[in-house]
Amino acid sequence: MSYQLELNYDKQLNRSDIVRFIANNLAKMSDEDFMEFVIR
Repeated sequence: MSYQLELNYDKQLNRSDIVRFIANNLAKMSDEDFMEFVIR
């Protein structure tokens, strides 16, 4: 389960954008996926 960040070179992603992106994905995950992600 890898996160693909699509980077636009015109506009750089700052750290808070990346954190928000990951947080959104974590929020959408099922409990099993979440535990797998946390334990890894």
